[in-house]
Amino acid sequence: LIANQDPRCIQTQLTTRASSSPGLKPETSKQWAMGVVLEPAQALSVALDYWKIEKKDNIGVLTADTILPNPDDLTLYNQFRNRFVRNAAGTTLYVDQPAENLGKLRSAGWDLDVRARIKAPGGTLAMSFAGTYLTMWELQNSKDGPYTQYLGNSFNGGIAYPRWTHVAAVDYTRGPWTATLEQTYTHGWEEAFQLGGTHRIPSHSRFNL
Repeated sequence: LIANQDPRCIQTQLTTRASSSPGLKPETSKQWAMGVVLEPAQALSVALDYWKIEKKDNIGVLTADTILPNPDDLTLYNQFRNRFVRNAAGTTLYVDQPAENLGKLRSAGWDLDVRARIKAPGGTLAMSFAGTYLTMWELQNSKDGPYTQYLGNSFNGGIAYPRWTHVAAVDYTRGPWTATLEQTYTHGWEEAFQLGGTHRIPSHSRFNL
């Protein structure tokens, strides 16, 4: 990285220095949830919950990947550029990454859980479906700073927060034997290219037997 050029003008792995803030405070949170559980039949249950969490004094590390998620948006870099420690030539020696109270974290979403059981030839068939739909995931990267929306992208240090994920499974049981087919699904999200721009990570599924 060169001081008088684009801060991501070259591809390199930056050296970092880990430390802790002397004024570190414990996290506190307020959260609430409400839901309903329906059992229209003995072998069928449906649960739906809405939840919301607001965490205060969120403890985390503002990494270089978070400060520079996208070279087209240098808002965080301009705010925390003093954490890029440079030599006299302007080349970055290391990035200071202290554990600190970043601000508030707000998240919310819906949880759906469906379970059913039926008789099958020679045994029992059990089906389950558990999914989460996020409606909010935003973070203050500094005390009293603006909220940054990370829902549906991986701009927070490369960590993705997809809107929808679920696990669906079918179990067949016969005596002491059980066979399971499971699907894990993750909805796609936006990811930043290292040299500028973004691209879409497609939705994907994984099957386990």
